[in-house]
Amino acid sequence: MKRKLKRKLLVFMSICVLFVSNIAVYASDYDNDSDEGLNYESTTDDCDEETITLKELVEQGVTFTSLDEYYSINSYGGLGRTLSPGESGLSSGIKLSKGDSINITSLADPNNKSYQIGILQPNGVIRCVTGTGPMAHTFSITQNGTHKVYVYNNSDTTIDVVVGYTY
Repeated sequence: MKRKLKRKLLVFMSICVLFVSNIAVYASDYDNDSDEGLNYESTTDDCDEETITLKELVEQGVTFTSLDEYYSINSYGGLGRTLSPGESGLSSGIKLSKGDSINITSLADPNNKSYQIGILQPNGVIRCVTGTGPMAHTFSITQNGTHKVYVYNNSDTTIDVVVGYTY
């Protein structure tokens, strides 16, 4: 029962991060004459995306599991899962077109452990960013087809992760 409550709380917090991150971007453009203005720095939007193929991950022994889908409404979705070290989670497919974008936000517990969020493209290439704690990144879609949200626990301990996405 505690685990379900914890997951629901993490999903709620992930949604909050999604909306706050979008609002905070506007706030970062606010011009204030004092040095005490609003300062916003995204955890991953300025990070370089990494790429790896699904085949390479399988060869490295990474195990894959389905992410639990908490909700999926039009272009919004919420996912979650407990991931062991070296375990990866994938969402169900999302049909996207070249030129679209998908914004992924996430939270992990414990929040000091490294993990990746990203997308699995139709060609089998995963584009991702790595970080700790709450993360947010917008991925531009470069090809038509079915994409999947990707999460990978590259830490040395089990993590609980929740992911929100919009496209």
